Amino acid sequence: MNHFASDAWAYSHQGSRNHLSREALEQGFGRVARYYSALLGHRLALREDLEILDIPCGEGEISYWLRSQGFKCLRGFDLDSSRIESGRRLGLPLHVGDAFGVLRQTRDNSLGAVFSLNFLEHLEKHQVIEFMTSTKSWL
Repeated sequence: MNHFASDAWAYSHQGSRNHLSREALEQGFGRVARYYSALLGHRLALREDLEILDIPCGEGEISYWLRSQGFKCLRGFDLDSSRIESGRRLGLPLHVGDAFGVLRQTRDNSLGAVFSLNFLEHLEKHQVIEFMTSTKSWL
């Protein structure tokens, strides 16, 4: 996958919360969860038993919010093992993995939803098309 120089710089300067206590992590993730509830909560009309994929998941904020909404069949993937460590400390099912690698291993019609925030704008056009086409087949 090609990364633009600005993407590499921005990603390398994202802060990690691994040094925070569990309580501080919960507070920070809780603030973000309230934001996602206000932004997306009224659009979330899914059965709680459906599998949801969060790619790339970063530290797992979307997964944290979805879990707080009662969803239990969650999986998050990100390339950066240090980013997923924060969410893992909160018991989130986060794994190291490439979005396109996960994409190739997912069966058609096997997912209820795919969350992929702050991702597509960093891809080449052909990668966006591949990702969106594959995502459609998953649902």
